[in-house]
Amino acid sequence: MVIEETKTIKRIRIIQCILFLFEIILLTLPYIGGMVDGKYRYFTCVDLLFGNTENQMPIAIRLASVVFLIIPIIGFFAASFDKTRNIKNIIGIAGSGIGVCAIVIMIGGEALALGSMLSLLLYLLIFFVSMLGVFSRIIPNNTNSK
Repeated sequence: MVIEETKTIKRIRIIQCILFLFEIILLTLPYIGGMVDGKYRYFTCVDLLFGNTENQMPIAIRLASVVFLIIPIIGFFAASFDKTRNIKNIIGIAGSGIGVCAIVIMIGGEALALGSMLSLLLYLLIFFVSMLGVFSRIIPNNTNSK
């Protein structure tokens, strides 16, 4: 069902785009901590994806950083291009759930760094904004009726 974009829905869509961009920016902060050569170091997802090959992080952590990059990119493009359907909100809800589960399961509690903790909080905010977007389509717009 196609519904025209109202001011509220447009604002929610723009907020979703901004939050997903912040998620992408958080990938450059220290995201994962781990032991390398007897020292505890923090790595960004950019380091794990495009960094040197001498660091001995497990391949599962490197693949997790790909997941952490793909989720906000899909969410951003869905929120920026979907103006008439509810797909952006469904992707926002599902992406937030997958992102939180991925951070908690793949990184774990002892390896969380600043970037991953802020990402958890931002995913919760994206979840609530997406739920607001779902409900704004269900509840009729009463601005025209007086």
